[in-house]
Amino acid sequence: MTGWDDLRVDHGGGGCPWAVRHRRTRGTGTRSLYFLQTVLKMDFLTSNLCIAAALVLGTPFYVLFGRLSDKYGRQGIITLGLILSAVTYLPLYAWIRSAAADHSNGQVVVAVLLQIVFSAMVYGPMAAYMTELFPPRIRFTGLSVSYHLGTGVFGGFTPLLALSLTDSTGSQLGGVIYPIAMSALSAVVCLALLRKGTETKLVRSVWAQFATPERTDPREPAGAQ
Repeated sequence: MTGWDDLRVDHGGGGCPWAVRHRRTRGTGTRSLYFLQTVLKMDFLTSNLCIAAALVLGTPFYVLFGRLSDKYGRQGIITLGLILSAVTYLPLYAWIRSAAADHSNGQVVVAVLLQIVFSAMVYGPMAAYMTELFPPRIRFTGLSVSYHLGTGVFGGFTPLLALSLTDSTGSQLGGVIYPIAMSALSAVVCLALLRKGTETKLVRSVWAQFATPERTDPREPAGAQ
């Protein structure tokens, strides 16, 4: 059993960047495909082939950045990936729109690939990073709540919000506002709350409080296992 203190740690510490970032990372291919098919009206086969090619080319970068984070640390790579994503979203989607209009599928693939690379900078090291943030006693709670917030809440509303922004702004690129905002928010949270990664004062206090699995939860009957 974990209490509200555990959930506070999850949201205020590692949970927020993970939840926001997980939505952004996992949605790169889906969002690009949605943009190509729904906004730009690219045909089904061509759009799917472009996304598939970018995914095949981009997948090794998840392993690469995970390996680099083992050597050089995770926090810097993750934060840089967030910043690059926020800064390049608008020009990359403008490039996709221009390339699609010119039927330059190779350029579409490259533009989507760059998004995947920036996502890999965060998602590659993220599993190990989150494991290091949470002590074993609350690790399942921390990862589970963050994962489902990212996937269900932030990710689930992405198509609706993107389409609403596109309609309300009258611009094909209006929907990009949402992922830019989420990436920027994640970067701010990382810099403000997790600047030193696992050595951040908040993270160390969490480990100090919950790292002893033998401690009996006061809300459980004495001797309960």
